[in-house]
Amino acid sequence: MTAPPGPALPADLRLGIVARPGPGPGPWLPPHGLLDDAAAAGYDLVYLLLAWDRCQPEPDRCDEGVLGRYGAILEACHERGLEPVVGLVDRRLPRWLGARFWLHPAAPDRFAAWAAAAAGRLAPRCRHWVTLDGITTWAVASHLTAALPPGGRLAVGDAVRAMGHQLAAHVAAYEAIHAARPDALVATATHARPLYELDRLLLDVLLSRRHGIDRRELPAWLEGRRAGHYAALPPASLGHRALRVVSASTVPLDAAFPRAVAATYDSPYEATLDLLHVHHTRPGPTTLPPLRRGGAVGPRRLRGRLDRCTSLETYLAATAEAGLDIWLTGGPPDPRSRPGRPRNGGDPAGPVQTDLAAVARARSRGVPVTAYLHGPPGVPGAGPRALEPATAARTPPRPRR
Repeated sequence: MTAPPGPALPADLRLGIVARPGPGPGPWLPPHGLLDDAAAAGYDLVYLLLAWDRCQPEPDRCDEGVLGRYGAILEACHERGLEPVVGLVDRRLPRWLGARFWLHPAAPDRFAAWAAAAAGRLAPRCRHWVTLDGITTWAVASHLTAALPPGGRLAVGDAVRAMGHQLAAHVAAYEAIHAARPDALVATATHARPLYELDRLLLDVLLSRRHGIDRRELPAWLEGRRAGHYAALPPASLGHRALRVVSASTVPLDAAFPRAVAATYDSPYEATLDLLHVHHTRPGPTTLPPLRRGGAVGPRRLRGRLDRCTSLETYLAATAEAGLDIWLTGGPPDPRSRPGRPRNGGDPAGPVQTDLAAVARARSRGVPVTAYLHGPPGVPGAGPRALEPATAARTPPRPRR
């Protein structure tokens, strides 16, 4: 069986790979060979997530050697014509912060101090920054599905509080990065989800002043934004419809994220987002499994419900914000996916090619998607050659910048 042709990539669509720190004491920096392969394959971007736990092993001490090695990686990117994108933290936090760090009132200020330290050393070599990668993913995994420490199960109050503190931390980090590099482009990476409160709400809070919304008008404006968001993204199932009702009653928009709202309206910046950075999880079957299993909530099944979203093309169109580019991170590709071997929701061409086809369709509708990243590298089928042969081999070579 022959794989279908991949989509023709627009010449101005930038392609990137994601480089995450390795687990445990093993490798945690992308090897130069990976950068060589990425440049040779025609990539433009390398999204490098910092290992905060290694960079700051103690509360008041940064490891200059580790930060120096990150600086060398950024230099290596530039030498190969690759634009680095720095994420301030992967999902591993320094142990001295404790498992309940994001529930502590001092968390935003502590994270801002780390952002200032990292930007002070690396900003001269990097313009593109991501403060927090997946705020809602952290909250869901830590306080709803027990997938990450502190292992909360359906602790909705803790999840909302953690999201609010992380959103306030983003605002503080945005200010710290722009203080180190005024022309920086800073974002927080959100994850496409079927619930407004776990997705678009965060961006709307950050962009409210950009829309000219007075702080007293914010709850009513957010209600309207939620209605518009759901009108553009109809529920994929009865399960999604029920979850939206529960979510709306659990996270009241007139009281959600007070710390983040205060930080947004007190910031010297009218908007604390310079672009939209979105993660999209490959959708699975449209029929969702029962939420309850043996009388108890099954976290795996709940997570599956929260991760499944509508078609990527429709989601991108609904997410678009006038004047802001969209950067999309797809995948990670299913390691079993190969041309002609459907995996991961029945994609015969593989998830990367399917994502790119959706991006091409969205762009034809005027949606400003300007970059597509995928990874993590090192997973079979997810490295710099993952676009070949279905896409890269059929795309005219783009001149290196």
